[in-house]
Amino acid sequence: MTATEDDVAIKLLHTADWHLGARFPAFAEADERRLRQQRLSTVKQVLGLAELRRVHAVVVAGDIFDVPEPEESWWRALAQTLREQAWTDRQLFLLPGNHDPLTETSVWKDQRFRQGLPPWVHVVDRDDFVYSFGEEAVLHAVPCRRAAGQLDITAKLPAREPGDQRIRIALLHGQTLSIRGFANNFHIPEDTGTRLGFDYVALGDTHSLSIVASGKSTLAYPGTPEPTRFDETAAGQVVLALLSRRAPPIVQGQPIAGFRWREVAIRSLEELRALCRDDLRQTVLRIQLALRLAADDYRQAEHLLSELSGSDVEPGRAAVLFPLDREGLDLDTDAPPDLEGLPESVRAAAERLLALGQDPVRGQVARRALSHLLQLTKDARTSP
Repeated sequence: MTATEDDVAIKLLHTADWHLGARFPAFAEADERRLRQQRLSTVKQVLGLAELRRVHAVVVAGDIFDVPEPEESWWRALAQTLREQAWTDRQLFLLPGNHDPLTETSVWKDQRFRQGLPPWVHVVDRDDFVYSFGEEAVLHAVPCRRAAGQLDITAKLPAREPGDQRIRIALLHGQTLSIRGFANNFHIPEDTGTRLGFDYVALGDTHSLSIVASGKSTLAYPGTPEPTRFDETAAGQVVLALLSRRAPPIVQGQPIAGFRWREVAIRSLEELRALCRDDLRQTVLRIQLALRLAADDYRQAEHLLSELSGSDVEPGRAAVLFPLDREGLDLDTDAPPDLEGLPESVRAAAERLLALGQDPVRGQVARRALSHLLQLTKDARTSP
């Protein structure tokens, strides 16, 4: 039997791994600030989706903050964002994860933060946390109390008692994947739902969407709603879970990310031109260059890269561009540039740079300088 929306006893929006306050030190300062701000903007989108889909509850399965003691500006911003929601019949649950564990000095024990939360927000601050949704459903949750450990936190969950017909939800943060030779942090067996009688096991930690159904039980990771690295290709989602007493859960990934992260290898000028034609306004872009071009093509490539990155007065084509590694952009000196008609001093400088271009240490810098020199002379020739 498959549940329909009419059968649903409880509707959840499941999210995790917000990592508010995360740093992106490899990016330029302005781009890092934009990436950090986007994470809170995406949280607002998550809350808006909860309203749109009229869910009964939002569960946030750990790592709400990137560190246990985030900067005050971040916890104040989150509390303010939550207070702006005029919710009266919807609950939200915040679970401490391994990045923001429940310790004596963590944000979860800061009364300024706790008192700033609206009454429908519940912090999982004890190992036997339980919340009942009337007679229809019950939520059990266990927080992380440190950043790492091999404790099986599912041992703290109660098994379904005989005769209990309620929908049972578990909220946890940890790893189901076992890698040989590596110790799991807070290992969560994949049979947790079937073994303990939970209809839905809401997990956090893995940054990619992952859903495992077994019989009438489903275990799911929504992944981080906003990617944190270029290799998180299945990130940027939340999970909508429709739970019924009569049928297995219906679980759907819902795209939510403000940015998509894209890594592109460019091996030809045409590939670079094609990239510039793409809509990159919501893209965090990293370019791996492997180009060796003749002088004219080299100058075109430099121009296109400048368009992608932008300037102090003009925005770039990409929303955020990872700092370019120009080591992969090289001038092909096997096809010597035309130096005819240049002033003697300029021609002598160009020939000198052309010769230095063969130097194994200074060659690339010399070839780049030669390209700029030729561009300057070309501009001078064409200017009125």
